[in-house]
Amino acid sequence: GSVSLYYINPRGVFFTASENFFKQNGVLGVPLPETKVFTTDLSVSYQFPERRGLVSFRISNLFDRRYQFLVDPLALNQRIPKRQYEVSLSFNF
Repeated sequence: GSVSLYYINPRGVFFTASENFFKQNGVLGVPLPETKVFTTDLSVSYQFPERRGLVSFRISNLFDRRYQFLVDPLALNQRIPKRQYEVSLSFNF
């Protein structure tokens, strides 16, 4: 599940805060601990005048919650998502 709050400023600034809930149990008979965790994501964007471009900065898993989240039952290393940063820049011609 996911819940998000958005704020859009007429001057081209956007803010987003999201709270995500993940729940997972073992799959295909593989005994895994049950995972229940809340994570928080934040993003800030600025749109240039006349929609010439967009600069965005996003942080996923803001508080760096560590948890086991099985992607593939045959994987040797169960992936543990960490805090992630993303910066994007786009231009319109």
